[in-house]
Amino acid sequence: MVVPAGSPDATRRSATLDDVPQLMTVADHIHPDLPEDASIYAERISLFPKGCHILARPETPTTKASCLGYLISHPIRTAQPPELNALLGSIPSDADQYYIHDLALMPETRGQGHAA
Repeated sequence: MVVPAGSPDATRRSATLDDVPQLMTVADHIHPDLPEDASIYAERISLFPKGCHILARPETPTTKASCLGYLISHPIRTAQPPELNALLGSIPSDADQYYIHDLALMPETRGQGHAA
């Protein structure tokens, strides 16, 4: 199913800790060779919620609510991105770069303007 840009079938919103299980489903589908624990996503959402968003399909009478994509991002020190599957502990107070940890969209949502 193609989800059109601006469609009421998909909305962008801030990610919450409740979204982590569905976010993990997208991550596992999109990049199975780069696995990260759920705790990594939960920590990023907790530490820097304004940098964490999901593309969500709301529940309807015929479909379950689902996560169609996500963005996880946060500040870092210059040229010091975190290692894969590593907790941050905190956002550095002297962070001077913005890091896009992950931007992932399920195949059926691509080409529809959702990542614009």
